[in-house]
Amino acid sequence: MVSNSHRCLILGNKVLIVIVLSTLLGLLSACTGSDSPYDSVEHFGKENIVRTSLVFDTLRLDAQYTSLSGQWHMKDSLLCFVDEYAVGIKEYDLSGHFMGEHIRQGKGPEEVLAASFISTFDKSTGDFIMQDSNCFIHRFSKDYKKLFSLNQAWFTALSPNYGDVGNKGWSDLYNHPDPEVPEMYEYNFECNRMQAIDSAVIIPTITEHVSYNGYEKRQSKGFWTDSYIFIRFRPEVVESSKVIFGHYPPVYHKRNIPVFSKYDFYAEKNGLAVTFAADPRIFLMDYDGNVTGSFGFSEKGISGKYPETTSFEEYESKCKKMRKEHGYYDRLVKCGDYIFRTCRLDKAAGTILQIYDGNYNLVGRVPVSDGFEVIGEYDDTYYAYDSLDLDSEQFVFLSFKI
Repeated sequence: MVSNSHRCLILGNKVLIVIVLSTLLGLLSACTGSDSPYDSVEHFGKENIVRTSLVFDTLRLDAQYTSLSGQWHMKDSLLCFVDEYAVGIKEYDLSGHFMGEHIRQGKGPEEVLAASFISTFDKSTGDFIMQDSNCFIHRFSKDYKKLFSLNQAWFTALSPNYGDVGNKGWSDLYNHPDPEVPEMYEYNFECNRMQAIDSAVIIPTITEHVSYNGYEKRQSKGFWTDSYIFIRFRPEVVESSKVIFGHYPPVYHKRNIPVFSKYDFYAEKNGLAVTFAADPRIFLMDYDGNVTGSFGFSEKGISGKYPETTSFEEYESKCKKMRKEHGYYDRLVKCGDYIFRTCRLDKAAGTILQIYDGNYNLVGRVPVSDGFEVIGEYDDTYYAYDSLDLDSEQFVFLSFKI
């Protein structure tokens, strides 16, 4: 639903990097008795399908004064649109009426200079947190009073002397990449998600390094097993609160499949739930990166037979075609009493919404549109973005009950 062309670059001359697997470490896969923490955890829940369809009501919201591209959130009984290209957040009630706009562009105490490319509401405090196109992070209260601005890219605030990584200079890190160094990481745009809880933000990460990446198979040794996928910190004290954690599961150790390396997650008090594009399981992970359990079931229309790519050029030329040909697991949202995961089927045959209950049982499998994404819940009714009607310049939402 959100298109993004922004890139926050680290380590000087960049080659775009995503996540890849090591052929050598592929021998340690789950099928051969891997010691990976992903394969030694309890799998929760059962498959007990009671829902194969939902009754939808349609809700239309005026998109005329927006760029048409942005991110949706739900705040109590309001649908909130955070524009990707124009500063501000627009609110609509559940009848589709425009209720007002907050946050303006400028240098004033309540203003910001750049539009948001990713945002969230803190699950504990209700604060609105946005990461703008400069990778600056801004915190606003529930009523959109600015509380704090980190007026530098967050990855430059990871150490007090950006560029001096311990006793290493950037040239040393360039020649000898170290996945244990937080300064190696930046926002992973493939994930298109940020979460916040207890005043800390959780950001999906990737390292942009010319010789430590997942695009070039010859350079991917150790990348899938050792690179970190999350960073957690408080924006007010980035350097002292930062923690990098989490790794890719064994499916990425077997074949070099950066095309299917995206992941999605939701945050709770004690940790995250994470779904990976190439793995049918949904993993539970604490904030130290320990995998504490899993749930989730495969979708019949997703074969899981993902072709390798060996270079960035091959990745770039084949990415769109491969994602249409081969299905994968996509968005993950928890709201109300249920967990929702969208599944893209092989050969672009459609999208299935998986519905899990609070005990991690798979209770629903419902065909939905390709643009469908659950946004939130209010008064036992769930709301999902469905599509953009360009002819009428309206956002189309669907509401439903379970």
